[in-house]
Amino acid sequence: MIDTIILAGGLGTRSRSYLGGLPKCIAEIRGRPLLNYLLDDLSNQGIQRVCLALAHGREQVLQHLGSPPRKIGNMEVHCDLDTEQRGTAGAVKHVLTARLATDSPFEPPLLICNGDTLFKLDLSKIIAVHFSENAEYTTAVCSDVPVVRILSEAAILKLKESDEPSLEALFPPNRGIVYRAALYCFVDVGTADGYRKAQTFRQWS
Repeated sequence: MIDTIILAGGLGTRSRSYLGGLPKCIAEIRGRPLLNYLLDDLSNQGIQRVCLALAHGREQVLQHLGSPPRKIGNMEVHCDLDTEQRGTAGAVKHVLTARLATDSPFEPPLLICNGDTLFKLDLSKIIAVHFSENAEYTTAVCSDVPVVRILSEAAILKLKESDEPSLEALFPPNRGIVYRAALYCFVDVGTADGYRKAQTFRQWS
């Protein structure tokens, strides 16, 4: 299985009114932090190594996780701590650069997902599409909203050479391989409506 980066360092400006400044990735959903669901699902699907890209609220997330790195099943969980807001593309670049300084750098292809969303996707199908099409990048979308992305070595090189802060600008869905997921699979906890909806979804229990 491929290495994974979870983007979990946003300011959460929209969520302050209902989360009170709590990082979205540890917002409580049906009695458990969102991050627990996401990490459990990635582990259950065979992901062996994940890195959380943290910035705003990193101390609270670290307190929740305990001393990293840790393991969930067979999956290693690492944290990349940043002090700046770099945008989605910048956060991924920061993780990749930091991992190069370790004895276990992340290798392409790379799976990227958001730390403020709940989703039910069969990652093996998305990965199979990515490889069968020899794609530079693959985007899984739900109702035209990007849920996860897979970046090949060529895409990662493009990312490293660009100053564009947004993955959406670098890798728009209409210019890569698009995997369309079922509409029920995706809840964005970064909105008040999405947060309320997440509390009613039994599949997250």
